[in-house]
Amino acid sequence: MILPVYHIDDFDGLHSRADWYCSDLATHLVSHRFVNSPHKHDFFVNVLFTQGSGTHTIDFNTYPVAPGYLFTMQPGQMHNWSLSPDCDGWVFFHSAAFFTEYNKVSLRDFPMFASFRSYPLTVLNGESAITCGNWFRDIFAQVSGNERWQKPRVAALATLLYADISVHHREDQQQPGNGYASYLEHFARELEQHFRTEKSVNAYASKLKLSEKHLNRVVRSSLGRSVSELISERVVLEARRLLVHSGMNVSEIAIELGFADVSYFVRFFRKHSGVTPLEFRGRHLGA
Repeated sequence: MILPVYHIDDFDGLHSRADWYCSDLATHLVSHRFVNSPHKHDFFVNVLFTQGSGTHTIDFNTYPVAPGYLFTMQPGQMHNWSLSPDCDGWVFFHSAAFFTEYNKVSLRDFPMFASFRSYPLTVLNGESAITCGNWFRDIFAQVSGNERWQKPRVAALATLLYADISVHHREDQQQPGNGYASYLEHFARELEQHFRTEKSVNAYASKLKLSEKHLNRVVRSSLGRSVSELISERVVLEARRLLVHSGMNVSEIAIELGFADVSYFVRFFRKHSGVTPLEFRGRHLGA
């Protein structure tokens, strides 16, 4: 199955604008039933559950769904869910350009968006769940607000929402130290753009005008991993996505990801996944 990539304008109705969308979850699920099947987005996604249960799978990791569970996803992530009929809550989408236009703070400054490895689930309890729910409700109220001030108000509310989520995000996620945040953001951008063609630490260090040692120190102190580990993880993640949700064979996937030698790609994938590409595909497609 080829994985669809949805854009904000695919979510029509009264709750949609050109570069942002907000709705109560129950209405959203009924109006856009296609979101139940695996798919990607080209925008940032926030989903807060206020009732119901189920599971939510994001890039091959499955998480429980319960009241107070808030999921944050970045463009390009693959996800689908299985939800109980009584699920409700809030959804809020926006493009990267929309947020950047009205904010000096970067989305990468928030721990849930710091890298492709950021943990997507924040568990909220009591007052924190009520507070974040109110931010969603305030954003939703802007749908029918004054058009002149609509965008800056939504962007400001999104920043407040993200600040509150950050406070309650997983405490075991290390945050960039002083002077490292800009380097980490630059590295994340370069990795996302070039992981198919550049797989050496030196290549990324050169792009950031740092030594390999310095770049490794930045990444390890912030994310607890080496640069080479992050490069490999990003390549393997894309390989998994293509194996399950594209019609490409293993040779085509190897070429797509910059491997001239298919045998080397198979060894690389097995080293980092514990199974061969075909075994991985078979497990997830039921072959």
